[in-house]
Amino acid sequence: MRNLITNGFGTVYGRLFVGTAEKIPSSQLVGITSVRDAIIAAILYRGPYWSLPLGRRDSLTSNSSDNQHIPSPFEPLENITAKFISKGLDMNDMVVLSGGHTIGFAQCFTFK
Repeated sequence: MRNLITNGFGTVYGRLFVGTAEKIPSSQLVGITSVRDAIIAAILYRGPYWSLPLGRRDSLTSNSSDNQHIPSPFEPLENITAKFISKGLDMNDMVVLSGGHTIGFAQCFTFK
């Protein structure tokens, strides 16, 4: 599994995450899905992937008004869609970017 993640994604986060997951004692995982199962499910899901170099700077300045362009999970779908379209993205991009990062982390109050 370590090679699958390292070769498939090649990120430092992937290496650190797998190393940490391997240290969790099996006795703590009785009756629940293991961390390894979650990692394998994420790999097999095979969602869109973009290779980004680590340490890259997108900007040398910070502008707090840029936060207004980030969709809130509580906004109506029409607003979220409009924000993605204004950046040249489509509905598929919206679904992947809005939901893909929350696999395993979304809380019940997020859903209606």
